Amino acid sequence: MALLDALETFSRVAAGLAEPPDPLDDLEDGLDPFADEWFLKRRRALREGGLAGLREGLEAFEPPEDFSPERWMAEYRNGQIPLDAMVEVMPGHYLRPDVAAAFRRMVQAAAEDGVRITLTDSYRDLATQRRLAQTKGLYSQGGLAAEPGTSNHGWGIAIDVGEGPQREWLARHADEYGFKTIPREPWHWEFTGGGPPGTPLPAPAGAKPRPTPLPQVGQAPAPTLLIEDLVGGPPPFGAVLAALLQGGAPVERSRVRSPDRVRRGAGSVKQQLYQGFLDAGRPDLARMVYTADFDTWIRAESGWRVDAVSPSFPGHGRNYGLFQFWEGHPWTANYLRGPTTWTADAYTQARLVARYFPHLTPEAIRRYAAQVRAGEYRGWG
Repeated sequence: MALLDALETFSRVAAGLAEPPDPLDDLEDGLDPFADEWFLKRRRALREGGLAGLREGLEAFEPPEDFSPERWMAEYRNGQIPLDAMVEVMPGHYLRPDVAAAFRRMVQAAAEDGVRITLTDSYRDLATQRRLAQTKGLYSQGGLAAEPGTSNHGWGIAIDVGEGPQREWLARHADEYGFKTIPREPWHWEFTGGGPPGTPLPAPAGAKPRPTPLPQVGQAPAPTLLIEDLVGGPPPFGAVLAALLQGGAPVERSRVRSPDRVRRGAGSVKQQLYQGFLDAGRPDLARMVYTADFDTWIRAESGWRVDAVSPSFPGHGRNYGLFQFWEGHPWTANYLRGPTTWTADAYTQARLVARYFPHLTPEAIRRYAAQVRAGEYRGWG
């Protein structure tokens, strides 16, 4: 089925009936319909990591003071944890809040020593655990996968890291931040805690104290995505197709943009929404931006068109933008140039949602997505 969809996309683009997708944003946002999830995470891990790979706004993240790992784990089931209950530490990688804070400090400490920590895996849902058990075999039988429903990846407290010097650094320092490895898997590290939630284990005897570093101004630029990066693995067809059809050398572009650049309209739509919600004091909505439920909801509202304008409905008027704001709101006119031109970028639209729709919650978004999938959605607001 995916192959037929790919061929249809190719035909439509070749015939000039559709715009080729941006291969960089497809990979960055995980929206490429032909890309395997594992492939996306793997490629991101090879390009990103270290301070540049940390999600924007995570530089000083700590869980709430009243956060309790015990209560948190009692609330959910292994491999069935909603993504907005965790923290996205790097693109596509989620961890329990206190583990995310410890991981953040560990990444910053490694960066001080010139070591870049990358991720190849983190939270795994139950379906992924089952697939890996079939392909890798169970650990109890000599394989490399835990019994589905028991993996520490399913609790968001385990990470897998890339190769190279980072593994040597982790072997020396990871226990200072509450992480330990297990036999036969030098890439796999599990958070074992130690002390209050969100704090690292006490340093081993004789170890040098490691203060929490701040990101350094003038650090090396973030890695860029080149078409060569797509070679050597199962390719995301849409991204490769777009790059080929656009012709010429691929444009090098920063994968992780600074908050200031995102506020000025740089970056993908999702990056702008994420930063807009953060700046408006709604980190709960920011975490929803990269979830399947948010994607389903916005696709139903506007098809992810930032400047979407609905037809004029009798007795109602038009709706505008990603969230289809009603033209009857007194503030809507501030972002219109004529009745059919909506000018607010994604960053601004996120801030409008946070300001004028404080009742919007992650639970509501999940409910809207479920209604869309059931064919029962009638709008929001």
